[in-house]
Amino acid sequence: MPLPLPGRDTRAGEPRLTDPTALMDDLLCRAGPLTDAPYALYGHSLGALVAHHFAHEAATAG
Repeated sequence: MPLPLPGRDTRAGEPRLTDPTALMDDLLCRAGPLTDAPYALYGHSLGALVAHHFAHEAATAG
């Protein structure tokens, strides 16, 4: 299930987040219920970096 970033795709009307902490908070909030089951992350270029940081934050958040 894709998670569009603020300012992109279906969330184009929202301001883009330029602060990495705010971006992770947004993604963790939106994906939180989805992380109760096994999941895979995919990102290309900057998306791969975002996915890597998301995996780290999700693991430390419990």
